[in-house]
Amino acid sequence: MEYRAFAWAASLPFGPTDEEKLRQHLLLFSLKDQGSDSRDALLWLQNLCREAKKAGVNSGPVLREIGELSSDKNNYGMGSTREMLLRACSE
Repeated sequence: MEYRAFAWAASLPFGPTDEEKLRQHLLLFSLKDQGSDSRDALLWLQNLCREAKKAGVNSGPVLREIGELSSDKNNYGMGSTREMLLRACSE
């Protein structure tokens, strides 16, 4: 990752409590492209999905939308960011 300081520092000051806020979180997830550890990225994605579900957000369409925009490069052997997002749709 070329801009590690950005990836480390970038965050959003709100939770994924509606579709637009979830979209913004997933765009950040996609932008970070799993950071330096795909295991941490997967935990982050699972937490986002849990929070969105708890708030009553229909996350499937947003996950698919951002998944289609995301990298399909398998950086660490656990699947690409695109695959992670699209798999999360089915869970």
